[in-house]
Amino acid sequence: MGLIMVYLPIGPAGRDVRAEPTWHRQPPLLISVTVLGFVAAFSYGTFFQIVSIIPSKNGAATAVFSMGYQGSGIIVMILSTLVGFRTNPTDFQVKAFFWCAALFEFFAGFSFFLMAVYSDVYNLAIARRDQEASVHSELDVSRQSPRVASELGQEMEVKVKVGTRTRNGFGVTIADSFVSPVSEASEADHLLKKGKKSPGRHRSDSRLSNAEILEIVAPSVLSIFLNIFASVFLLPFYTYFPTTWDKLPQMLFFTKLFSDTLGRPLTILFPIKNQMQILCLTFIRCAALAFFFTNILGLWRWETQTQLLAVGVFSASSGYVGTSAYQLAPSLVKGSFNKSQVANMLNFGFHLAVAVALFASTVVATVVDAELASNH
Repeated sequence: MGLIMVYLPIGPAGRDVRAEPTWHRQPPLLISVTVLGFVAAFSYGTFFQIVSIIPSKNGAATAVFSMGYQGSGIIVMILSTLVGFRTNPTDFQVKAFFWCAALFEFFAGFSFFLMAVYSDVYNLAIARRDQEASVHSELDVSRQSPRVASELGQEMEVKVKVGTRTRNGFGVTIADSFVSPVSEASEADHLLKKGKKSPGRHRSDSRLSNAEILEIVAPSVLSIFLNIFASVFLLPFYTYFPTTWDKLPQMLFFTKLFSDTLGRPLTILFPIKNQMQILCLTFIRCAALAFFFTNILGLWRWETQTQLLAVGVFSASSGYVGTSAYQLAPSLVKGSFNKSQVANMLNFGFHLAVAVALFASTVVATVVDAELASNH
């Protein structure tokens, strides 16, 4: 992503293109932006999978990750202010903005490199995930053959007696560890010898099917969908708020940005341990959209301070509710594979909500435009 940011102001968004933005010059820019969006979404999903398998007190890791993800917008806002990146920027301002953003990207990549090399917590979590995947793969084979199951059981017993010295991908020793899922392998071996079916998928630490995982975390997935839908749906209507202050839409956006970011660490102080409570909060947030439209349609006039306060509370609740769902859902299953699948489902709900909300807001905006035009 950093390389694309370096390339943009001298290529697809260069001075000549900005001076004459004809259609035939747009494809390279559109391709670059599409790649950026794809990589950003992929990175978000990947890092949330990592966070979901790293143990932390009261979901602190998830809260910090979520706050960083949303807080990046604050960095962009500060950066654009410092370099003067406005509606009609100079060539220097464009290059300064994108190249400074590229530096942040490179810094983030270097930080991840340091974590991958030196963080014991990260490497142990990855090692456990890999061990679990290996054991479950062998168990799938062993359940098809009692002889293989017997050999697997003996092999796993040897591994437990001897132990393994765990190293990360860079050859750095991180800890002495043992194969933790051996009890399941031994149980599978014992049951297969007796001609019984292994209860693998009914065990809390076994690999569950996607249907079983969805049955467990469906309220959280729905909560993420409704929470993101409400936030993204309202965002385009900031320009519809009645006001004589031409900077109100900009201030509403900044209010949303800061409030959403600050709402996320509140989950550490006030954690929610019930999925249905989170779901109820998302329904309340969706219902609150009606109050905003009473202001937009002129049915109930709000003062500027009221508009800013309403958006602030609405956005803070978004950060709080969304992060709560991201913290709680992975904790409802055991095993790194299951937690990763939960993360995938939550991410799918997130991105689906963005797409649906943008489409819905476009349709509703057309109706609102017609209604406001008829009133005038």
